[in-house]
Amino acid sequence: MRGHPWRRLAAWLVDCGLILLFAGLLAGIGIPLYLTGVLRSAPLIVENVISAFLLVVPAVLTLAGLEASQKASTIGKRVMKLRVTGPGDARITYARAITRNTLKFGVPWLIGHAAVYAIWNASSRGTVPGWWIWPLLVLSYGIPIVWTVSLFVGNGRTPYDRQAHTWVKASHSQ
Repeated sequence: MRGHPWRRLAAWLVDCGLILLFAGLLAGIGIPLYLTGVLRSAPLIVENVISAFLLVVPAVLTLAGLEASQKASTIGKRVMKLRVTGPGDARITYARAITRNTLKFGVPWLIGHAAVYAIWNASSRGTVPGWWIWPLLVLSYGIPIVWTVSLFVGNGRTPYDRQAHTWVKASHSQ
């Protein structure tokens, strides 16, 4: 079984679109706070932590909750008629779903976020970003590229599915 790579990618795009809508709502609050100077005085690490707790953590928790639910799928997977299962086709635990979505979304997002914040901070001060930012950027793009390629090689099971002991299958309602 190849794991439905094109359907999985389409499901991922649907989920990313919904997360971006949520990010847009947060930006509607955050941009005015930044422009009025409320957030400008915060150190870079504080800005990163705030944004992680407002955007990344809720996204990961929501996706995990949906995959651990009775329907065993995010909204994107429901649209594409896919579900996430555990060993023996069992419903996955919330812990497995957290592991899966932390590795799939959270880790690359947080790495990329840290790099972008550092670049933004350096450019706003008129300085050149530190050398350490470039490996972060490579990782933030490299990890999702590896995830995507893994859908099309071997049995199509991603490293985050292997780590969480999960499988993505066609839903029963098909």
